[in-house]
Amino acid sequence: MTKEEKAPSFQPEPIPEPEPQPVPSPEPIPEPEPETEPEHKSGK
Repeated sequence: MTKEEKAPSFQPEPIPEPEPQPVPSPEPIPEPEPETEPEHKSGK
């Protein structure tokens, strides 16, 4: 029995880092039209 087989915990296999998943950019929230200026909506 070799030491490597008897004590495998001394050299644990390197855990490969998980590939970073691209974070989906959140959809831009449209700003609510201000109802305080009806002139802009009517287009006067």
